[in-house]
Formats: sequence, structure tokens, C-alpha cells
Amino acid sequence: NVSLDSFIFVDDNEFEIELINKMLPDVKTFLVPKETSIYPNEFLKLFNFFDLSYTNENLIRNDDYLLNKKRLNLKQNFKSIDDFLRSLKIKLKFEINNPDNVGRSSQMTNKTNQFNLTTQRYSINEMRDFFQDSNTICVSMFVEDKFGKSGNTGFSIIKLNNESAYIDTLLISCRIIGRKIEYVFFDYICHRMLGNIYGY
Repeated sequence: NVSLDSFIFVDDNEFEIELINKMLPDVKTFLVPKETSIYPNEFLKLFNFFDLSYTNENLIRNDDYLLNKKRLNLKQNFKSIDDFLRSLKIKLKFEINNPDNVGRSSQMTNKTNQFNLTTQRYSINEMRDFFQDSNTICVSMFVEDKFGKSGNTGFSIIKLNNESAYIDTLLISCRIIGRKIEYVFFDYICHRMLGNIYGY
């Protein structure tokens, strides 16, 4: 469940780099310079590709990938996808403008590519401003099922303007794709927008 634009290919051979560029254009490539003394500085330029912040979700990500194998094994026992999903006993929790989620929210906007409605990228400072803005609703979604917690794996920014609202950001981590969670998340967001506009 990882898209090609989440990969980087490093090689010291121009032929290999060119092959990847042609065959897999979404993969970022890095040609190791012949002059090895400039290698570190050149490689540092790639840091905009990496997210160096660290959150609780980083701690549980590897465990969650292992749990996904268990989910896939269980899936084979069901003829219906809906029966399989019901068996997982999925629970969702939504938090609104909780400042504890600023770091993870910024991280997700910079890392999530596959299920990212607008692909807006925001720094932690920009995200903090959104969380503090009274005309902005920041929705963090936490996911767990009978196998364990996937943590904070969905996020949306809703901007309010008098009697209108629009979705600035809507994204879901690739780790939870395929469980129809996006439908529930979008439904919740729509109700949230209507509730804020019409006061219910």
C-alpha cells in the first residue's frame, strides 16, 4: 500500500538511474556523485523528501504493518468484504482542534500521497495556526480494530466562511486504506461542516 512517489532510488551508476527514471518516473532518484567528498551535502538536499518529525504513530507503524498481515490472512476466510470488515470491529474516534495533534497532522500532510484529496503541504507552524484559528476545524481521526490500534491516521482541515465551508485538506494514511473508513470519515466531515454553518 505504498505509492511509487514515496520511494527514492540511490545508485552510483548513471545507467541504472536513467533506467528507473524511464521505467518508474514517479520514483525519485539520486545519483551518487563521483566526487565522494560532496556526497553528504548533495544527499542533504533530499531532506525535503523526508519528514524528520517524530510522533507516536511512528512508534506503532511497524507493528501495524505486521497486524495488517493478520488482517489479510483473516480476510481469506470471508466471501463478503462487508462481513470481513464487520469482523474487524473497527472503532473510529474523532478529535477537533486538539493541539496535541499538531505535529502528527503536519507530518501527514507532508507524507501522505495516495489518499490525499488536495495534497496541501503544511509546516508545524502553519498547522499550529490552523488549530488556533476559530474559523478552521481540524479533524483528527484515530482508528483501531480487534487486532490493535493504527492511531492517528486520518486528518482534515475545514475552513469556515460565514454560511459556507470548504475542505482544504482531507487525507488518510495508506495503512488503513481498504476498510471503507474513508466513507465514514467524509460523512463525519460533512456533518461537521453543516453543524458549524447551521448551528446544530
